[in-house]
Amino acid sequence: MQHAEPAKREAGLEIVALRNEREEAEQLLMRAHMLPCRLLLEAAVINFTVDTLMSLQPGAIVETAAQHNEDLLISVNGQLLGAAKFDVTRDKLAVRLTGVA
Repeated sequence: MQHAEPAKREAGLEIVALRNEREEAEQLLMRAHMLPCRLLLEAAVINFTVDTLMSLQPGAIVETAAQHNEDLLISVNGQLLGAAKFDVTRDKLAVRLTGVA
């Protein structure tokens, strides 16, 4: 039985180490939830040239190829998330997710 004691002790230490690793991983995951993301909604613009870009002024309206009720692609940090539509919530312009990729 003398050999069993060190084995039990080692197994106990391994369990403690695994718990610590799991706790550390959970803490990292909790912090990851607070990382900022870049959300991008893509709308195609027709007949947009460098000349158009250079002549833009405040108040200019840039016409898109999308219809007012058409789904637009939405991505997060460069990865396609799905589709969305513009919406108005109270006095804010919002994006309503309509599908997930």
